[in-house]
Amino acid sequence: QKKEARELRIRALEYVPNDITPIDLRRIALEYFKLEDYDKAEELLIRLQKTGFEPVSTLLHLARVCVVTERLDKVKKYVEDAWVMRKEAKSYLIARLLWFKIALDMIENLPIQNYLGQLKTILQNDESLAEWTMQPVLDHLKPKLKENDRALLTALVAAMSFKENIKKLNEFKEWKKADPLTID
Repeated sequence: QKKEARELRIRALEYVPNDITPIDLRRIALEYFKLEDYDKAEELLIRLQKTGFEPVSTLLHLARVCVVTERLDKVKKYVEDAWVMRKEAKSYLIARLLWFKIALDMIENLPIQNYLGQLKTILQNDESLAEWTMQPVLDHLKPKLKENDRALLTALVAAMSFKENIKKLNEFKEWKKADPLTID
């Protein structure tokens, strides 16, 4: 029955007209992401990117797809492109950018303190919080990360989604040691 429901959702999404609004296009791409049809999600996000609609958000959606499809080089490119445009972005997107930078540095065993400090600063602003669907990414990153790093990334997603989860970050020594920093 679950498989049938999934197939019905896919069939309902199959026709995406050319005159669809950017918001609808992003919503449909997210549905494909949730259905694990990453090729279709990426195709729609690239189409969305060409419209110029919310470029930082679109690049982050593309980065998320590229993590689960094992293309970390593209993740880095999308994150760096989005970082250049961060001044135009809403604060919750800057928080997400920092999360990606932390995750990428963890994979490469690079220091994360500066990014954690910047994230600590931005999370003081309620506008930097927005629910975020990252479980597929976290699951995919699991074998690439140390247990504590994976736990910290998971806690960061929870904190970035809901304010009441921010206190739980104090369980991590890396978070406690990070001095709040302004975003450069």
